[in-house]
Amino acid sequence: MKRRRILGLGLGLTGASMLGGFAKPGQAEQKLTPSQMRGPFYPRRFPLDKDFDLTRVAGSAGTAFGEILTVSGRVTDVDGRALEGVAIEIWQVNGHGRYHHEGDDSTKPIDPNFQGYGIVATDAQGRYQFRTVKPIAYPGRAPHIHFALTPRTGSPLSTQMYLAGAKENAGDFLLRGVSDKTQRDSLIVAFEKTGDQLSGTFDIVLPAS
Repeated sequence: MKRRRILGLGLGLTGASMLGGFAKPGQAEQKLTPSQMRGPFYPRRFPLDKDFDLTRVAGSAGTAFGEILTVSGRVTDVDGRALEGVAIEIWQVNGHGRYHHEGDDSTKPIDPNFQGYGIVATDAQGRYQFRTVKPIAYPGRAPHIHFALTPRTGSPLSTQMYLAGAKENAGDFLLRGVSDKTQRDSLIVAFEKTGDQLSGTFDIVLPAS
């Protein structure tokens, strides 16, 4: 567990170099990240291991099935101010396309090496980072990762992150339901590939409190 905490700190510092700075005076107000439904597969029971790295489970030597994906970003308010201490939860399907949830009756396998859920808090610059696997399409849905944010003050937000280039995006009813193109595009993340791993930046904008 100590090694994983150190790894998490190292990833956070790496991600910091990729992320933007604070808002400049006179910068235009940013558009809010649109709300998306939490969905039926928010965990009923949380895993004992629920850190930033969903690809490893404490006590197991295995690694989750699927393409490794690092998602990082900043949480700011509409004025561009970094929001510290925002609790960010994510949950998603495993690399086979199944949620770790009692309500998912898919015949696809459960991956014992995949956490399925993680939670972190933003740092003083509003930064966060998760290590997970690339989600795949779920029946009726485009590939996506669920996010739930709980700031120290102000209202919580549930939203979803989508993968740029996924053919299912055009037919996803929740993504299509975001009428403002700028807001809709803000939910779609393009990934870069380094070796056999992917990385992408998902910045989130909350109301000013």
